[in-house]
Amino acid sequence: MHPDYIKRLVKNPSLRVIISKVLDGNRLTVDEGILLMKKIETGLLGMLAGHIAEAREIERKKKQVFPVIITKDCKYECPACQYFKQKDTLADKDNLLNELKEAAEVDEIVLSCGISDQITISFLVDLISAIKTQHPNQKVKGFQAIHIFELARKEAKEPAEVLKKFKEAGLDGLLGGDALIFREEMRNKMQDYELSKQQWLDLHQQAHEMGYSSEATMTYGHFESVEDRLRHLESIRDLQDKTNRFDGFIPLKFRADSGISKFIPSTSGLEDMRVFAVSRIFLDNFQDLDALTIIGDEGWQEVLRFGANRVTVTHPGSTKYLPQYGTFF
Repeated sequence: MHPDYIKRLVKNPSLRVIISKVLDGNRLTVDEGILLMKKIETGLLGMLAGHIAEAREIERKKKQVFPVIITKDCKYECPACQYFKQKDTLADKDNLLNELKEAAEVDEIVLSCGISDQITISFLVDLISAIKTQHPNQKVKGFQAIHIFELARKEAKEPAEVLKKFKEAGLDGLLGGDALIFREEMRNKMQDYELSKQQWLDLHQQAHEMGYSSEATMTYGHFESVEDRLRHLESIRDLQDKTNRFDGFIPLKFRADSGISKFIPSTSGLEDMRVFAVSRIFLDNFQDLDALTIIGDEGWQEVLRFGANRVTVTHPGSTKYLPQYGTFF
């Protein structure tokens, strides 16, 4: 769509200045992003995000993953996680490797587990190495920042040591679901463990400097404000400026099945579209914006018109899910 046509649709002078800035390829400030999220009409926001994606020649793609659940055992009660203090046994390595025989054609093998005292660094190193030997051409991704910190604490090591061991074993990337929202008051409502914004950012920067890629996420639809969302996006964008090792951004729609958080109304489809569109516009140093969290909701394809360009699905033979992202469809 021609940029001049988009500009003519905007009557508000302040918004027209911001939209001109976007169309000219200039970076937005947090305050400008807040104005877009709050004030611009949803359809026009979608036009703008679509134009940005087209101008940057961002291709739509499908990523197929095979989730490996090591254990659902978890000692924490985070309201949006389906593990939610489950008790479970540790999976047998040989059984997992046998399951993975179906994963020959997938793009990624994704390792997931609860925060469990059953798990040791040596067990995971052995498992990662065995998976990488069996699937040398697949990307192996797994674990969130909190897993690295908990393993380091339990075995009296520095987080960087844990990252180094996993990297040597063949782990290619980290998950990012525990980014949540970076405002500390909100984090305390959404997680049952201690992991600060700065710890999350520092851990991912360390990982990037070792050669890892990782996911960037934002969980929205809890009690956060629009400013909280834009401050979160700014922190992600700043780290991407430094490392350029985030391989995509995933807006995660908050859902809780238990605790008081289950009474929080789900965000509307229009709100979802606005979050995706502003993420595309604001994160000018990201190529992939993933629709993973929306899949399964009626009308999820619409986010592909509002800036999303990647859809992540599980291998057809797998019915498993990763709890930090809800059920995969």
